[in-house]
Amino acid sequence: VYGTGFYEISTAGAVTSRGTLTSGTGRVCMSDNGTQIMISDGAGKGYIYTISGASFAAISDADAPTSDFNLYLDQYFAANKQGTFSYQISALADGTSWAAADITSSDGDPDAITAMMVKDQQIFTFGPSSIESYYDSGNATFPFDRISGSLIEVGTPAPWSIAQLASEFIMLGKDEDGIGVFLPEGDKPRRVSPAWLEYLISGYGVVSDATGFTYAESGHLFYVLTFPSVPVTWCYDKTTDMWHQRQTYGVGRWLADGHAYFNARHYVFDATGPYIHELSDSTYTDNGVQIQRIRAGRTI
Repeated sequence: VYGTGFYEISTAGAVTSRGTLTSGTGRVCMSDNGTQIMISDGAGKGYIYTISGASFAAISDADAPTSDFNLYLDQYFAANKQGTFSYQISALADGTSWAAADITSSDGDPDAITAMMVKDQQIFTFGPSSIESYYDSGNATFPFDRISGSLIEVGTPAPWSIAQLASEFIMLGKDEDGIGVFLPEGDKPRRVSPAWLEYLISGYGVVSDATGFTYAESGHLFYVLTFPSVPVTWCYDKTTDMWHQRQTYGVGRWLADGHAYFNARHYVFDATGPYIHELSDSTYTDNGVQIQRIRAGRTI
């Protein structure tokens, strides 16, 4: 999605317009069930693109929730009900059909659901102060039950900072000790941000719009965290457990604003315009702009 347009890009790089959204600001979340792609934009009930026949339409079911995030698991689409503690599921294998009764809420620590992700055949809901998880129990009333004892007492002030790194989530988080970057490994969240970085983040005026994405290259697992309002980009290398800063020369932040591994190549989306770039460790510019490298040593 760029602006109000929904596009398909082929392996040859051909771009085809497939639909038009009514909103053109903010971010979108997409998931698919093999035949349909659901798009949530936070401004309405979302959209469904049916791959066979290439049809695109807004979800018209009055019972469908207005959502920021959606996911797909075990033949159901699930989406948060914006501004509430609840998420809702679609009809079986059909993202165009929703029932008001097919809904559940975060009960372990009542917390507005501001983001949702799926991992290890489980649904994870994220709020400002907690994370909860659900599994498919096959319950006839509502198929997903909360996993007892799975509550993680770390929330996120920035829903779009959440990303999956290897087999775990990583995100800008907040607990009773303050803000930082957390890697919730199992049910035990681990801070991976050093004290100096947390000190810097605590001084940023706005962190709610922070975004994050991950990728793997040359044996390293990277988490790229950008604060657009500052603007600054920090990158965590999980392989070495070290941090560094990335910057597009003259911009303040790194221009990369999202990632897709497609056709055996790493692609990133451009925060400054309708462009997609290929990541390459043998290219020594940022889209033709010089890359400034600064290395700081220990104090003597």
